[in-house]
Amino acid sequence: MSMHNLMLPVLDYLRILRRRVWILAVIFLTAVGLTAWSTYRQTPVYQASCRIRYKRTSPTSLLTGGALPYYLNPYFDNVSFETEKHVITSKLIAEGVVRTLGLAAPENRRQWNSWARRVQGAISVNRVSETRIYQITARSSDPDLAQALANTTAAVYIDSSLQEKQESADKTLAVLTEQIEDLRVRIQQSEMAKIDYVKRAQGVPESVGAGDDREGVRSGIARSASLLDELRTTLVRQEIKRQELLSNYLEKHPRVREIDRQIEVLREKIAAENEQIIRAHQSAIEYGILEQEAAANQDQYQVLIKKLKDLNISDSGIESGIEIIERAERPGSPIAPRRGRSLVLSGLLGLFLGLGAIFLIEYFDSTLQTPDEVKNYLGLSVLATIPRMEISRGSKDSEKLPFLISRRDPSSHEAEMFKHLRTGIRLGNPGSEGLALLITSCSPQEGKSVISSNLAISTAQAGMETVLIDADLRRPVLHQVFGVENRRGLASYLAGESSREEIVIPTSLPGLSLVPSGPIPPNPSELLESPRLAELIQYLKESRPRIIFDAPPAGALTDAAIIAGRVDGVILAIFAGKGNKKFVLQTKQQLEKTGARIFGVVLNYISLKLRSYYYFYHGVYKYGYND
Repeated sequence: MSMHNLMLPVLDYLRILRRRVWILAVIFLTAVGLTAWSTYRQTPVYQASCRIRYKRTSPTSLLTGGALPYYLNPYFDNVSFETEKHVITSKLIAEGVVRTLGLAAPENRRQWNSWARRVQGAISVNRVSETRIYQITARSSDPDLAQALANTTAAVYIDSSLQEKQESADKTLAVLTEQIEDLRVRIQQSEMAKIDYVKRAQGVPESVGAGDDREGVRSGIARSASLLDELRTTLVRQEIKRQELLSNYLEKHPRVREIDRQIEVLREKIAAENEQIIRAHQSAIEYGILEQEAAANQDQYQVLIKKLKDLNISDSGIESGIEIIERAERPGSPIAPRRGRSLVLSGLLGLFLGLGAIFLIEYFDSTLQTPDEVKNYLGLSVLATIPRMEISRGSKDSEKLPFLISRRDPSSHEAEMFKHLRTGIRLGNPGSEGLALLITSCSPQEGKSVISSNLAISTAQAGMETVLIDADLRRPVLHQVFGVENRRGLASYLAGESSREEIVIPTSLPGLSLVPSGPIPPNPSELLESPRLAELIQYLKESRPRIIFDAPPAGALTDAAIIAGRVDGVILAIFAGKGNKKFVLQTKQQLEKTGARIFGVVLNYISLKLRSYYYFYHGVYKYGYND
């Protein structure tokens, strides 16, 4: 693919942009203007931030020996952050800020609550990633207030945390004090119970010993058990001995009675010893219980006393564990509205919307704007492009000037375009003499009469005898342009009321004659179908090389189609950006059905900007073609 072919779409897009640049400008300026108006009406918002750090303070005891300390636990960090975030932005802290800064009086509850809500809405908390640093941010329309809110919120939060710890310590102290007092009473009661027991037992149990030694208790019980064993052994021996005596003596024998008495004494001793051992055990147990209870109360008392001492020591140095590491500074510029950024974004948005609107309108545009569109859609070449003419209001015969521009200003750009059209017709029909042309359009007000008159003038200026025929028998205009009478003309000739010689009127321009329309007939189409029209064309061809018909619009009337079948060629005038392309195509097809040969298209009323020209005159106006 050649570079030329690559450049064609780019040039097409540039032409589209240049043709509809006003749409882009309107949308762009509207977007930027609305954004500027909106942003400059907004109240500026200032932002200030301070940072606080949570110190790593390990607890005095851990719940489990193998568990991670809470300050090393990631889950604790996440939960703690969410918890403290809600605490910092709570109403309690907000009210503390209001109180500290004196923003409202507590007596005025409505104003107090309003300020508290405003402070809550102005504060936000974020955690610096992978750290134990929290950033407290405050926003306000007043930069000094934004700074004060951030710093005061941090200070109130730290004071609140310290107060919470102090209250917790006070509660713990009160509980410990109460427990110690209760233990002191219990110790006194246990000691009094020991004293009462000694009084009831008339001394400390023998088995316990004077020194309350537990080993004495155990040794005393052991001695009693050994004595009991000896008594039982002696009793068994005596009973054996009695059995031996009974084998030789009767039961009432003195020796048998003596052994019975000894056995009875041994049994009494054994029973007494058993009772003594039981009493010793019972006394020792009862006294031991009292003693253990007293010792336990004493141990617990000592533990609580130690905790109370530790608490008193730590209470004197209670810290919140939070410190401000970076105080908020007064913001120098607002963070919103970001006017520069908003204007840039609105400008980009307006640019994209404008471009989108241009190409969307272009996509749905049903008119023909450029020669390329004409060629691609109609399959016809553009013989000439006539720019829109801007005529000064103060000029003489300003309404006629567009029709006579080739005569009045032959060096103008417009006149050059008609010369270009004349040359194109000659090159397209080399060596042809007596060429009859029809100039028509699809609808009224497309400039066909201007094209016809200027083409006729340009052709006459080239030295070719030219006849301009006003074939618009419904709205004739050429007789006014050239200043001739309209009593006789084409209509009267076709009706048989005038001769050929009578209707051909020379104009003030050498080489140019005019056949006016004549009186407007009631039946233009029927007159144009008269054989006299063909005779007129043949007659004029014999003496003049160029015959130009200015016909009515071909889109709605059959007049042009009737003439088109009798001339050598047709030139279709199209108002750029006005006519519907489908209607233009139907008009072309309608002309082709009559056997007409369409030489090409004259694209009229082209914007000079599309051709890279720019003209500007003070006090000018754009005229509308008057067919």
